[in-house]
Amino acid sequence: MTEPVSPKSAAWAPVQALQNAVNEAGRWLLALPLWAKIGLGGAIAAGFLGLFLFLGFMVNQHQVFPAKLFARVDGKLQQFLLARAAPVPELSGTFRSTLIDLDLQSASVNTGRDTTDSNLLNESGGGLTSFGDDVLLLAYDGQIYAGSSAETVRQTAVAGPGNNRAAYIEYASMPEHEGTYFFRHGYLRYNDLLHFSNAEGQGLIASYTEYHPDRTCYTNTLARLDIDPAITSIDAVSAAPSDWNVIYRTQPCMPFKPRHYALEGQMASGALAFEAPSTVYLTSGDFHWDGMRSDGELIAQNPEAGYGKVLRVDIDTGAGEIVSMGHRNMQGITFASDGRLFVSEHGPNGGDELNVIEQGGNYGWPLTSLGISYSGAPLPDAELYGRHSGFIAPVFAWVPSVAISALIEVRNFDDSWNGDLLAGSLSDQSLHRIRFADGEPIYSERIPIGARIRDLHQHTDGRLVIWTDELRLAFISPKPRVDHNARLDKHVSDWHLPAARADRLRQTLDSCAECHSFALGDNTKAPSLARAARSEIASTEYAGYTEALKSKGGTWDHAALTAYLRDPQAFAPGTSMPDQQLTDPATLKDVVDFLESIEGDF
Repeated sequence: MTEPVSPKSAAWAPVQALQNAVNEAGRWLLALPLWAKIGLGGAIAAGFLGLFLFLGFMVNQHQVFPAKLFARVDGKLQQFLLARAAPVPELSGTFRSTLIDLDLQSASVNTGRDTTDSNLLNESGGGLTSFGDDVLLLAYDGQIYAGSSAETVRQTAVAGPGNNRAAYIEYASMPEHEGTYFFRHGYLRYNDLLHFSNAEGQGLIASYTEYHPDRTCYTNTLARLDIDPAITSIDAVSAAPSDWNVIYRTQPCMPFKPRHYALEGQMASGALAFEAPSTVYLTSGDFHWDGMRSDGELIAQNPEAGYGKVLRVDIDTGAGEIVSMGHRNMQGITFASDGRLFVSEHGPNGGDELNVIEQGGNYGWPLTSLGISYSGAPLPDAELYGRHSGFIAPVFAWVPSVAISALIEVRNFDDSWNGDLLAGSLSDQSLHRIRFADGEPIYSERIPIGARIRDLHQHTDGRLVIWTDELRLAFISPKPRVDHNARLDKHVSDWHLPAARADRLRQTLDSCAECHSFALGDNTKAPSLARAARSEIASTEYAGYTEALKSKGGTWDHAALTAYLRDPQAFAPGTSMPDQQLTDPATLKDVVDFLESIEGDF
């Protein structure tokens, strides 16, 4: 006879069953082998991570709670990290490219930017042009600086045209917009500056994003400042914002976006190229009205809207027209010697482009791209994944993206570079030199600079000038490269080595040069030998040192160099240095003596 079940026991039965199931699952997990436990734990962790990333993406994509809270936390973290960040490099000294060396001399420009914000997109921008002996810099806030060298950079008495920044900040700061819009004050900024001269006179053209408080919208705007043709120095010019005359505004005036940032001025483009006698070409970006960070139409594909377009504007009449469409964010524009108009264009996540502009051409954005969306998904409106089809394709592309920025054709700089296109980059912090043959690009050389290159310009004297988001204005000149063979010849002559012994030394050093550079700071393929002697072991910026050398300690004195070259593995077991087969004591001594003798040359 079974016992009756009490009501209390019946109520607790599901709880007891759940507890039994948990206990059973625990015993099952404990019985698993170690490798299975690790794999299961990793799978669970990956699942939670994927869920959080997806939720984070959806929150940011649709700007729902807690997107603004995340953005504020991100800003605080940026301020915290910036306060502890390494100092910005001075951008001075010798930088090496394949064909020539570059001598950079830079000045720090105090623009008054909020340096507590480490998001350099927030208060960056500006453009460069030449006026007389000086290079002019229009900073993101509209102030104009000048300098003919790193030592002469100064603020001028010329202020840029007004963009209604105060009214924009006032609107962005109103509490009633909290929850509707998310603003970054630094995204309303100036984008480029151009000096023009023709038979009628001379002046400056400024490109900037302008806020219109009467309509609560914004445009890409061009303004003109006329300057007396007799003036040859910017120091003789004084101008207030009201002295500029607006000559062109894009249409329509764009409203603020409720998705992502309200105004995405980092997507304004705004680069300028001049065609005599009175035409400027303006790149006008899509401001992220692309269906991914906005709702509504794809603005770059609207043939009536002046965004996602290359525009042609007459600076005398203000008449403007669309030249090409289907663009995203064109940070650079230049005419080449053959008459072609090139633009450098930010792709999305991957696929920065170099495009040749054709009248009436459609370049496809955002219906086609070599890149993908920032979420990692295909572009929502593209027919093919990661392929550029159905529209005019780029003549060159950078995959992955380098955040390509300004663009020029190099002329009268150095015979080895003249005629090449040169582009800056932001996230990649490099120059990219593009060589053409028969009108087609055949390679792009990456030249690391170590700063975000916002604008790039060639001065009237042939020097290259770069403006960086780290607020450095750098002047670049070609620098004669020292052939290590010429240095070797000098030492061989000074030592009066017999011909056969000198030949063996040359052959050995030529073998070394297949991997090692004799240029100071060139540690790309292997550590530079320029100052190898008497330096600390494994102390260069070469990234491929083995633990065998990094843990060795000490300095490369005569004995250490001799021992290492004679038998690398005996000196540092596990080193990647191959045996040099230096069995001849005289040659071994000559190599070490040469390394010690050149140390003082740098």
